[in-house]
Amino acid sequence: MPKVIYEGPDEALIVGGVELSRGVPVEMRSTEARAAAAFAGVRIDDEGSRRRPQAEEGQEE
Repeated sequence: MPKVIYEGPDEALIVGGVELSRGVPVEMRSTEARAAAAFAGVRIDDEGSRRRPQAEEGQEE
């Protein structure tokens, strides 16, 4: 799931019943994350959903 991060001027923003505290990543469903990103100061960080498994140390690929 993507993470939404609020970077606005206030301490917190409530979007869809979820409180976003400044600088604290919150996991949301994709549709909710896109809706939250419509607000100024809110960005989506979906890097975690794109992460690929890495080979363990000592193993060859």
